[in-house]
Amino acid sequence: MKIKTQCRVLCGITIICIFLTACGLGGAQDAAELVREKYESGELKLAADIMADFGDRVSTYSVTYERDEQGNGLITILRPAEIAGITATITEDGGGTLEYDGLILETGKLAGTALTPIDAIPSMLSAWSNGYMSEAGTERWEGVKCYRLTYSQTVDNAVVEQQAWFDVETLAPIRGETLVDGRLVITCEFS
Repeated sequence: MKIKTQCRVLCGITIICIFLTACGLGGAQDAAELVREKYESGELKLAADIMADFGDRVSTYSVTYERDEQGNGLITILRPAEIAGITATITEDGGGTLEYDGLILETGKLAGTALTPIDAIPSMLSAWSNGYMSEAGTERWEGVKCYRLTYSQTVDNAVVEQQAWFDVETLAPIRGETLVDGRLVITCEFS
């Protein structure tokens, strides 16, 4: 008899925990739709510090990203000083150019898992606006209450996850991460 009572209590607690968890996710899932609407089109300006882990070395960059009404993006490298001023144009169809001091290099369409620091922000924006959301929740990031959303896709037989933290009040991005097969390859700290 004592075992049955303990099982009922345990089952009741489990059901309550599941219910409370489901209630908490509703806000984050609703936020995902708001994020999608906010970042899928229109003019946009972002600044970020990017850390790229190439496996044998880690590089850091500071960039700005501006998107026009047509969906074309302009990335400007601010740091490191050796490449400051280089710009990359990403067109809505995924093509682009890299420009420095009047010289232009055609880069073609960005595809596959060969992610670079230049396409970190555009690939995150793509996930936020039309990606498959696999997880949603809330948590604090450096004292800011955030929605944490995870988007997943398979690219060239690799699982690519885009995790993002958005300020609950403004939906401004705080942090973004790109993982390939579970390995963190790109981190963006937005400002």
